[in-house]
Amino acid sequence: MDGSPDRSRGTTLGERLRRERERLFTGRERELAAFRAALSDDAVALLFLWGPGGIGKSALLDRYAETARREGARVLRLDGRDVPVSSEGVEAALRQALHLPDDADPVTALAEGPRPVLLVDTYERLAPLDPWIRESLLPRLPGDALVVVAGRDRPAAGWTADPGWHGLARVLPLDPLSPAEARAFLTARGLPRERHEQVLAFGRGHPLALALAAEVDGDGDGGWEAGAADVVARLVERFVSTVPGPDHRRALQVCAHAESTTEELLRAALDVDDAGALFTWLRGLSFVTQGRSGLHPHDLVRDVVDADLRWRDPRAHVELNWRVRRHVVGRILRSRGTELLRAVHELYYLQRSEPSFARYLPCEDTDSVWEDRPRPGDAERLLALVERAEGPASAAVARFWLARRPEAFRVYRPAGRTEPVAVGAWLLLDTRDDDEVRADPVVAAAWAHTDRAGPVGPGERIGIARFLEDPDRHERPSPVTTLMSVRTSAGWVADGAAWTFCTFRDADLWTPHFAHVDHARAVDAEVGGRRETLFAHDWRARSVRAWFNVLGQRLVGGSFDPAAAAAAPLPAPLLDEAAFTAAVRAALRSLPRPEALAGNPLLGSRLVRGHEPAVHRLVDVVGEAVDALRREPDGDRLYRAVDRTYVRPAPTQERAAELLGVPFSTYRRHLAGGVQRVAARLWQQELDARSAACRGRAGTGGQG
Repeated sequence: MDGSPDRSRGTTLGERLRRERERLFTGRERELAAFRAALSDDAVALLFLWGPGGIGKSALLDRYAETARREGARVLRLDGRDVPVSSEGVEAALRQALHLPDDADPVTALAEGPRPVLLVDTYERLAPLDPWIRESLLPRLPGDALVVVAGRDRPAAGWTADPGWHGLARVLPLDPLSPAEARAFLTARGLPRERHEQVLAFGRGHPLALALAAEVDGDGDGGWEAGAADVVARLVERFVSTVPGPDHRRALQVCAHAESTTEELLRAALDVDDAGALFTWLRGLSFVTQGRSGLHPHDLVRDVVDADLRWRDPRAHVELNWRVRRHVVGRILRSRGTELLRAVHELYYLQRSEPSFARYLPCEDTDSVWEDRPRPGDAERLLALVERAEGPASAAVARFWLARRPEAFRVYRPAGRTEPVAVGAWLLLDTRDDDEVRADPVVAAAWAHTDRAGPVGPGERIGIARFLEDPDRHERPSPVTTLMSVRTSAGWVADGAAWTFCTFRDADLWTPHFAHVDHARAVDAEVGGRRETLFAHDWRARSVRAWFNVLGQRLVGGSFDPAAAAAAPLPAPLLDEAAFTAAVRAALRSLPRPEALAGNPLLGSRLVRGHEPAVHRLVDVVGEAVDALRREPDGDRLYRAVDRTYVRPAPTQERAAELLGVPFSTYRRHLAGGVQRVAARLWQQELDARSAACRGRAGTGGQG
């Protein structure tokens, strides 16, 4: 140590980063003046910034935030990349920014305290919600609120056509930096003046391109070509070759591959204990922005870096996917509400390039539609959509469920509009209800299937996804079906159902996909003369964690055969009480010869599953149930009858009665009672284990 003073004492790294970004910010005087004017009076309530990716919108919002804070405003910042595309998602993000409980109204909270300034970045991701934001959310904000929206697209016509917003809003298109601003930009980043002209000709005033050029020009070899066809891609390729070291390269690859990157993700994906320095390095890169859910590289940078790794080292790309995926799955298992939906979407994002997944659930254009709850006046429109897609009989079923369980429905609306274009329902059924079975043949078929393949026990329930169809696509994959799938997948994970079902009429189209996600083609139902095929999964036979592991191996292993999986037999079904009791009797008879237990159905029960060797575990649990008889009232005589028959068996039952000193009829009565109690004890343990597995999934939290 040289004893020199530590000038960073008394501040935070975040403060140092803020000052550095402020030092490097150049130009945009017109936009800064417009914001200062809006802060000084209430004449303007909305500023709408728009321009292409990398033009500097996020950096300008940084300056807006600092300016507003200095004026004493209450600054809230949302990023469309961090917000589920639904009205609930936006309200949840506002609650999170305000540190409010889940049941609080964020708009009411904004009415208290300093003037609110709401900054919304990456607004193009929220474009499907544009009508709701314009017509419902913003009008409820306090009268002195100032809102700034920044996105890649010019404002929708609704903003300019509305006389009210026309007078209260100002649109600010962002252009490339002027030559003078661009030179100041490069000077602030330390690029020697003698190389400015080459870089300026190459970058053409585009801030992202200029920043990348300044970062990779340290070797001074020039090489810039004016008018290059893909400025950013070439600069990214050059930047990747100049990162400080291999760990930095791997950190950049993680950031490009995952939808959002946190320090926790870096630690898990890179298998390092201290990822802080790498996270700080990423955070300081000119093409990386910071949102509530983590770091996001510019889309062009993301595409180039991820494609480069996939081409350069396919095996490393697969390993990276697996490590990131494992972390995201962990988040899914412990999340709830909108955070769960976000984590599921991030998992889908990781699978965006896998043909077996992308064919059925494309991630492109999902911002062309948004999910909402049914609103007053929606009902008849929703029923008309179901009738158009599936016929009048299905519409009658939908009417029944809409009246009985409106909370089960979600509505899908196109970007920029509010009229519904699709509807879906996620039904969670705790008990078999006669009215529901009569009203919905699909529900009747689902319950009947559980009776045959694995009865639902006390405390268990089933989940059924209904009406999952984009009427304009007739069950063909679309952005609507992808959003429906995110919602349904969250239900599979979080709602603790023993069985889950999805229904489709075009079974041949969807069978490979559902085989891939471990939902077997189970049973057909007829609704109004049309066949509905139910795809089913018993979560007691394969748990959520095991399911994630299998799905991950299929996605990255490259050896999955959907046709073979669809034809493969289901896992051994769970036993009902009668079959379970018969298996207990058989196990008791085999106790003296454990090798005879190899085919006993109890080896597939929750009592034994996960223990190796399974036969030894079965001997232990049955023996413990027999021993427990001695601790029950009047149980000793039952224990002795079972002990002398199965544990330390006499040559014959007659001899067992003699050894016990009781008449043969009494011995038989005691034996039957003992076996019945052993079976009942083990059955209750099995039910408890099944329910615990379901509660473990439900404990991750319900959906938003």
